[in-house]
Amino acid sequence: MPLRNMASMHAFIDCRKPVSRKGLFLRDGKGGKAHSLPLHGGEGFRAVLMKKGIVLYLIFFLMTSSVSADDAVLGGKGNTVYPIYDTQVEMLSEQVDIEVKGDKSFIRCEFLFRNTGEKERVMAGFPAYGTLPPSEEREAFGDDIKIYDFKTYVDGKEVKVGLKKGLKEEGNNKERMYYANWYVWEMAFEKAQVRRVVNTYWVKNGYDSIGGKMIEYVLETGSTWKNPIGYGKITMHFDREVDPQDFVIRDYDLYQDNPNILLRIMPGDRKFVWEFFALEPNFNIRLYDEDSLARRRYLLFDPWMDDGNKDMDAIRKYGSMAYEAYRKGNYDQALDAMGRVNRYKEHRDKQVSDYALETANFLDYYRGLILMERGDYKGAIYYFKTSGLLENRNLYPLSQLYKKMGDTDQYIHLLNKIAKKNISRPGALELWAAQELKDLPAGIKAKYGIGENIFIKRASEQENKDAVVEGKLKGQENSSYKGFIVFNIGVLILIFVIYWNIKKR
Repeated sequence: MPLRNMASMHAFIDCRKPVSRKGLFLRDGKGGKAHSLPLHGGEGFRAVLMKKGIVLYLIFFLMTSSVSADDAVLGGKGNTVYPIYDTQVEMLSEQVDIEVKGDKSFIRCEFLFRNTGEKERVMAGFPAYGTLPPSEEREAFGDDIKIYDFKTYVDGKEVKVGLKKGLKEEGNNKERMYYANWYVWEMAFEKAQVRRVVNTYWVKNGYDSIGGKMIEYVLETGSTWKNPIGYGKITMHFDREVDPQDFVIRDYDLYQDNPNILLRIMPGDRKFVWEFFALEPNFNIRLYDEDSLARRRYLLFDPWMDDGNKDMDAIRKYGSMAYEAYRKGNYDQALDAMGRVNRYKEHRDKQVSDYALETANFLDYYRGLILMERGDYKGAIYYFKTSGLLENRNLYPLSQLYKKMGDTDQYIHLLNKIAKKNISRPGALELWAAQELKDLPAGIKAKYGIGENIFIKRASEQENKDAVVEGKLKGQENSSYKGFIVFNIGVLILIFVIYWNIKKR
């Protein structure tokens, strides 16, 4: 079952050239003259961006308002084993473990099959992604969707896997599941025989324009075996700390009401687990990993942000030093480096002071972690709140801090706040909060008036609101297209006016 990952848009940023802290070097679409977009100016990053980069911002907004695989470099894609042709064999169970380690994912799939009919030979396998030339529109993206070190074991013995090319669109290999080349092997089944199949391989992860990756587990191909899948468990395990706020569960609405599926979000164990029974899947499992801390750290501390300004270089050096010291457990050294960054916050050069404030705000998260580890819970709460204030971040570590302190009132209050945050389309954080509330002891639930079905009442209220909105939208259908045209013409005029004024200046 496949892993599909997204990747970056290189249309704007030329990553082949070093970038100074004065700005990103942008090239035109034909590789012409490079232009500089300031990152930190005399009036701060945001002010400079608004004044000198607004045209780029508007174009970027229009292009990224609907991000899809067409905007991304695709990574590897695995697939659950399935029969090329119809069969009497059923899948009793499947257990899939996906270890996400940096830019790679290592996959182990174990399947149990049983023949419900007469003696039969089954040609099984899955599409050999990456063995065909990329389409013309994908050539420039540098996709790597190959499957590496693929091995198959049947009843504990490794079997030879062949690459079958040029398959016709027939059987289960058709329509949107069609692929011309397949990795295949044959399995002979006696009547009522049970056989165990294990696949192991690894793929390269892709990344999108902001550094996130999409991990997709294609479950729907399991429906090609006879009867529903008896039992399944899909586990995604990460090699970094898991903050649910960094993850979005795509297409969750397609199966959230299915009583045979259970999703467990387990940040302490760094994993997500989907478990199901008697399922004939018509959907796929998709998890988007943003890792906002890594992205922000990269933008703040990466060495290519060097423009010769000694004070800003010192901030970058001390900021990077603070993070590395924290990561290695050298907390005193980390706090000392954070203190050195803070000294620049009152610098007379506003460009320097703005950068110091931005860096110190980022490091406050790690200061909070250090204080929590040392038992200074009040201090940790303060820094978690100040560090996450602008983007409403750090809600998960705050909840764990309240729990560790035994402050049940604050813990329950925060969980309720999180669970109510996005009712109609809950993200991983909201689902985790609802899961925590549901798992509380009966006495605590009674004390705080927590119902068994956390989302049901709120969801129905949202459905009523959605129905009203939908009615209004239907009444506006005839005028919506004209409105869309008028709006975009207005935006284009605005861009032209701003561009003309900048050019004139």
